[in-house]
Amino acid sequence: MRALAFLLLTALAAAPVSAQKLRSVQTSKSADYSSYKTFTFLPVKTMESSGVVEDNPRIAPVVKEAIAAQLTAKGLKQVPSGGDLEINVYITRYSSPHLEALTFAGPPDVTYAVGGPITTTARYNEEGTMVVNLIDVKSRKSAFFAMATSTLKRDKPAYDKIQSASEKMFQHYPAK
Repeated sequence: MRALAFLLLTALAAAPVSAQKLRSVQTSKSADYSSYKTFTFLPVKTMESSGVVEDNPRIAPVVKEAIAAQLTAKGLKQVPSGGDLEINVYITRYSSPHLEALTFAGPPDVTYAVGGPITTTARYNEEGTMVVNLIDVKSRKSAFFAMATSTLKRDKPAYDKIQSASEKMFQHYPAK
């Protein structure tokens, strides 16, 4: 039993940090994608320590540019208002604790009565999630929904991750 507990703890501690993952893509079966010619952005919402911020001047332009490039490549045109699709984007960045290693002085013991860990090494992983929802203006229903999550570095901007996530998301956008 002790050996099994030790192996489980070791496996959890050594689990790799997730790379960029496309978590969900959903397309509406009732949407007529051939009728969509234009799109308009709603304010890009980012979750920050102060709360939800609309159109953060550092992030929103990058997000809009990445998504606009994908939709333009699909044959749609961006307009300032009144598009066939409204693009709703939500971005969050958060930290999650990650156990790196446990160091034991003696044989591991699940009860920690004897031979428990004498040191623990842990860190926080920065992760970000981007949610993109394309809303059919006429029906007021979602035509396309995608969500991607990726690990981030504290001291690096996530611009390349936003671009990559947009590319992965819109590979699943239905062809006209």
